[in-house]
Amino acid sequence: MHQRGSAKLPNHEYSIGSIFTAIQLYITGGVSFHACSRIIACFQDRLPEFSRVPTNNSIQSWVLRLGLFQLTLAKERADDWVVILDHTCQLGNQKCLVVLGIRLSHWRTLGRPLAFRDMTVLMIRVIERSTGLIVQSQLRELQAEIGNIAAILSDQGSDLVNGAKLFSQSVAEEPPLFDVDQVALPGAAKPLVLKDFSHASSHILKGHLEADPRWQEFISECGKTHPKVKQILLGAIAPPTQKVKGRYMNIGDIICWGVKMLDLLAGTRGKLPKKTNRSLLRAKYGWLEKFNESLRQWNELNQLREESLQLIRVLGYSGKAVDAIRTKLSAYSSYTSSQSMADDLLELARSQTALIGPGLSYPGSSEIIESLIGKTKQLQGQHSRGGFTKMVLTIGTCLSEISEEVVWQALKTTREIDIRQWTKTALGDTLGSIRRMSLPRTKLAST
Repeated sequence: MHQRGSAKLPNHEYSIGSIFTAIQLYITGGVSFHACSRIIACFQDRLPEFSRVPTNNSIQSWVLRLGLFQLTLAKERADDWVVILDHTCQLGNQKCLVVLGIRLSHWRTLGRPLAFRDMTVLMIRVIERSTGLIVQSQLRELQAEIGNIAAILSDQGSDLVNGAKLFSQSVAEEPPLFDVDQVALPGAAKPLVLKDFSHASSHILKGHLEADPRWQEFISECGKTHPKVKQILLGAIAPPTQKVKGRYMNIGDIICWGVKMLDLLAGTRGKLPKKTNRSLLRAKYGWLEKFNESLRQWNELNQLREESLQLIRVLGYSGKAVDAIRTKLSAYSSYTSSQSMADDLLELARSQTALIGPGLSYPGSSEIIESLIGKTKQLQGQHSRGGFTKMVLTIGTCLSEISEEVVWQALKTTREIDIRQWTKTALGDTLGSIRRMSLPRTKLAST
């Protein structure tokens, strides 16, 4: 263990090693604070660093102090920051702007998709409304802290796109600065505003699917089938439930389901659930056979998107990515629609790469921020259903490359009172506090 593992902070009863273990149980293990405490209690005799079992509140405090430490840590000033923006919403009228960053000098050494450990949390801002002007102001504030923003990557949310464009234009229009000898100093370069390939390619796929009249018929049949089978064994192979928002980001699930079901119906792949005969299977799912050719075609369209996206994840927007996509997609020519979609995906990659310049590479997928938001919502559990709380600080904790040294520095410099102050300033009146104020507890009359 790290040499600091058995050390304790002043006036603190737990060793850094024990605190580190508890935080890892929550972040990496993905269990609740209560579960962390119970797990430690179960294995305390095998965890010598724990002199006593920490309460769930203690573990929560450590996690949030680490998250606030990461958020407020001084950021490296540089001229090559790429920022990735997204909004997340919960119950109530608030939304939270999350901004992650990575330096181009680091991105270009990776040769793989982005991971949490590559990213820096630059901003967490809870607001009641967002417009292009508000996002522009937030980017201005961020630029003053981190230096030059080389590129902005986001989905196609109108406020984010408009704000990024306004910010980029305002940087380009800034008057030049001069030194004492009236020599013009180099100004900030105009930031690039890039489309997230994941969202943009899903819109392309959506357009091709919805242009086929049989697509809506297929979706309708899936919707009718689900309630008919959910109370029988065949409910185990019911159509996947579609998301209300962003359904085309994961539309491949229902297409893949349809293709596999055709194989099951034909008896070429898969096994029937026990105590289920083939006549019942055909009675409930036989309608799929009329979509046999369509599903094969739609599956190829989805594969085109997945193949392109995988290359962008690794190569980013670059000349290499354009060449690789052209080569990879040329193998798909079974259908006219496949050739058309391949052209659209190639044009998307080419148009974004044209903004960058020859020989350069920029991140092209913002999936990392959506993955982070999804992970923190999972960790927050029930907390995420009651509006934004101090638990949004887990965003910073999840991005930490946690070590005992980092935990030591975080707890030494960030106190519980700092959490309360940040919560009051950043969140104001939370839904929970409003509820407690509006519906106070009543004392039971004594008998």
